[in-house]
Amino acid sequence: MLPHSSHVSGILSQDCAVNPGFCEANHVYVRYCSSDGWSGDRMEKSDIGFSFRGARIVDELITTLTTNASFGPMDPLEAKVLFTGCSAGGRGAMFNMDRVKSRLPNAYGLFDSGWWLTIDPMARNSSHISLVQQAQLGYDLYNASLDESCLASQIPTERWKCFFAPITLPFVQTPSLSQVFQYDKFQLSEDTGGLKPPYDKEAAAYAEQFRSAMMQSFASVADRRSHNDNNDDDTGRISIYSPACYDHCSIESSRFALTRPIAPGGGGNGSSPTLSELVTEWFFNVSSSRRSSEHVEAMDSQIRIIDACNSFNCSHSC
Repeated sequence: MLPHSSHVSGILSQDCAVNPGFCEANHVYVRYCSSDGWSGDRMEKSDIGFSFRGARIVDELITTLTTNASFGPMDPLEAKVLFTGCSAGGRGAMFNMDRVKSRLPNAYGLFDSGWWLTIDPMARNSSHISLVQQAQLGYDLYNASLDESCLASQIPTERWKCFFAPITLPFVQTPSLSQVFQYDKFQLSEDTGGLKPPYDKEAAAYAEQFRSAMMQSFASVADRRSHNDNNDDDTGRISIYSPACYDHCSIESSRFALTRPIAPGGGGNGSSPTLSELVTEWFFNVSSSRRSSEHVEAMDSQIRIIDACNSFNCSHSC
């Protein structure tokens, strides 16, 4: 049984001292129960005895919010909505974003720690089931409901690649902001077979290889988006906030308002905005076309706050 109440923090906090941007918003928290990255559309039970209905759960959520929410049905044409999640929730928000926006026109996406990479796992742990293998197995198992344009861009045997942010995000039309930890704790654990810092020499080298691949993926997303739209300006719909931290998910914790990248152009050591500060400026800008920050200049402006410090876990307040 789920508890009737839970302690919440980060972007869900109703304490305006720690969450000034969203403390007075209506908060809707959906527990992860579909085990499919919120992508599944399999009603009948699979060979392993489960159905996967993550995408349909999202559809029913929007129906409930617009017809029978406990705080009163919200007007789908007027409500300003930040559709967000972390880890599998971040990936699920990404996968469902455009469908949500088709029903809630003033919805925008915040994707925390959902930026999976198609990187080979560390060699000595090659027997571990990698994220690539998990995606390959999951695509058919879940009967995954992913972006049709992304799926059409892949050959049939490689449509599982649309589970990965650098592949699928360029096809998402809704403006979004992604938090991407350069040493993502979950992915590094998966790719090293469960190793944790302090790393030995081989694992430390792999972590730096992982960070390099993460940084390269940011450029590839912009390139793919430009190619898809034939319009360089539209790359601004994809904004990235990337601390060089060994971390995974912060929007539901106090770290939402603590970590600051040491980013070029950010004004020095630790003076870039926290994610809390940036999300507040970015969201109210995109949802009202308000210009209010040096970091957020226009509705579709491209935000790139990417840490350039030069060692493992080196961002301010990691």
